[in-house]
Amino acid sequence: MKLFKDKLLFWQDKAFGIISSNERTALTDTSNNQIILGNGGILQRFDYISTAYGMKPNQFVTTQSNHNLYFWDGYEKEILAYGQSLVPLTTVKSIRNHINKHDEVDIPCMFYDNKNKEVVSSVVDGGAIVYSELIEQFTSIYTYLPLYHTNVLDDMISATEHKLHLHNVEQPNGVELFENEAKPVLQYVVNSEPTMPKVFDIQTFGGRFYGGDDNTTPGIPNL
Repeated sequence: MKLFKDKLLFWQDKAFGIISSNERTALTDTSNNQIILGNGGILQRFDYISTAYGMKPNQFVTTQSNHNLYFWDGYEKEILAYGQSLVPLTTVKSIRNHINKHDEVDIPCMFYDNKNKEVVSSVVDGGAIVYSELIEQFTSIYTYLPLYHTNVLDDMISATEHKLHLHNVEQPNGVELFENEAKPVLQYVVNSEPTMPKVFDIQTFGGRFYGGDDNTTPGIPNL
């Protein structure tokens, strides 16, 4: 499930819709004033937007702008946009010949570049395809395969196996992150000196981590 424009959206294998949540019930007290109470219990209503498109159970590939929510249907090999209605972009924009070459072996990466108003989706063979919200067309194909992405202040950064790519700069090849044989290590220290008073910044970490000496997942480095 995902929240978008005050709507709680849900996906099934072959369905996509809206869940009616946070329902309210109006009661009248002895002074004839209305009291608004939450109504708990079994889910009372859901509305299907589509029963033709959904998501694979092992995937949750979505991104969003201020206007649209985008997601990937791995069954139909379709990039979809939901705003006022559901639009199958792969079919409508006639780019299915590029998508059909994609041999899906892992969860694709999809992210929104707010500076350029573009959606980047790693669902083409060996790279990623770019959709522009400004002209409502697919504009280009990246010749590298992004695995992860993050926003750092106003910058969009995507990562391949051995490089970081800083978007919207004059160096599209990115900067090298570590050598092929290097093993990156992440150490998170909660409180190294518990007897000393201090102020903490709140940090949130998320991602997929793989251990061991053998890399059993194609295209994913061990961490």
